[in-house]
Amino acid sequence: MKYSKPALSNADLLARWQAKGLAIPQLADAERALLFIGYFRLRGYVVMRLFSRALDTQDEWPVRLMDLFKTHPAMAPSDLGFPPGWEADPLWN
Repeated sequence: MKYSKPALSNADLLARWQAKGLAIPQLADAERALLFIGYFRLRGYVVMRLFSRALDTQDEWPVRLMDLFKTHPAMAPSDLGFPPGWEADPLWN
């Protein structure tokens, strides 16, 4: 498949989301997270995490996600685009 639009840089992508009304309180965390993830697979999880953390800093969404991977070992985080060591990243803690 050939794409007709050029890819956006991570900074441009975050700026576009902010222009559409997404509050990103930890912009540096968001930009760092986007450096090592695949757009089509993992960015959806990161966006959901940024939303959940912005709404409730004590949410348990990351814990539930990690428990889901432990409960279903056939569903590998790497198959969804998570890089090795993703659990240690501050975004998920």
